[in-house]
Order: sequence, then structure tokens, then C-alpha cells
Amino acid sequence: PWFAWLQPLSQLIVSVDEALDAKEPLTDKTVEATVKEANLLLSPSEIGEGFAHHYFDALQRDPDVVIAHADAMKILGRQKA
Repeated sequence: PWFAWLQPLSQLIVSVDEALDAKEPLTDKTVEATVKEANLLLSPSEIGEGFAHHYFDALQRDPDVVIAHADAMKILGRQKA
């Protein structure tokens, strides 16, 4: 139960794995949709609930989470100045 809030992230990872393992080649549309979904999911919210709020709390608690978040944003093309 403690980690139940991570289910949306786990689901995204499974979706990416399934897309990469599919026999059909990835389309630009599929990649764009997945990147959009990841960007939305990895948007922390101090006042939100569910994953966004727990993610915000994790970013406040642990510098390693901040570093991992920054790395993910670079990969997803959302670098901020």
C-alpha cells in the first residue's frame, strides 16, 4: 500500500516496454503520445493529489529524486533554464 501511488508510473513503464517489444515499428504518433504522457505524469503538484502530489513530496524529500527528475526532463526534451 505504501507504494500504490507509483502505479501510474509503473503502468507507463509497462506501456513503453510493450511498445518496444511490439512486432510493428514505433510510429511518430506513438512516440509523441508516450512522451506527452510521461511529461504529464512527471509534473509534480504541491496542491494536487494522487501521483502528482506524492511526486512533489518525493522531490522535496530526496535530492536523488530531483536529479533523476532533471535527467528525465532532459531525455523528454523539457529542459528548463
